Amino acid sequence: MRKIEDGREYAARFVNPSIEMGGLDYKKRYTRYLSIVSSLKGQDLIVQLKDCFINSDSVSYPHHLVVISELAADGSLTDYIENYKGLIPEEQIMNIFTQTLLAIDLLHRNRIFHRNICTNSVLLFNKGRKAKLFGFIDSRIV
Repeated sequence: MRKIEDGREYAARFVNPSIEMGGLDYKKRYTRYLSIVSSLKGQDLIVQLKDCFINSDSVSYPHHLVVISELAADGSLTDYIENYKGLIPEEQIMNIFTQTLLAIDLLHRNRIFHRNICTNSVLLFNKGRKAKLFGFIDSRIV
């Protein structure tokens, strides 16, 4: 997806409330999600939200939350591991791991628990040199 105003590319994700949100009241879950993501705005270790809305017009995606965020051109950590030829250098592993732990520390200092950290929720930028945390649908503020 490309945003015309600034020429940058963004990612769009359709979140199915009945599958990804356990079938609970989707408006309540969306509100909580937006509250968490908004509180993390401007944090360099977190994938930044650009826009978000409920898709109420589509037959294919009714009531899906549409999340527009910065595009991780290098994909997820899962993609990186699956596509890397040979052994990943220890320095690179330590860099990704350190940035992921710093992101988790940031969340916990803000009393946010991600609850679904996996290789798919770590997105990579700048040829794998920058790691950012993503996927706050199941997160909680305590």
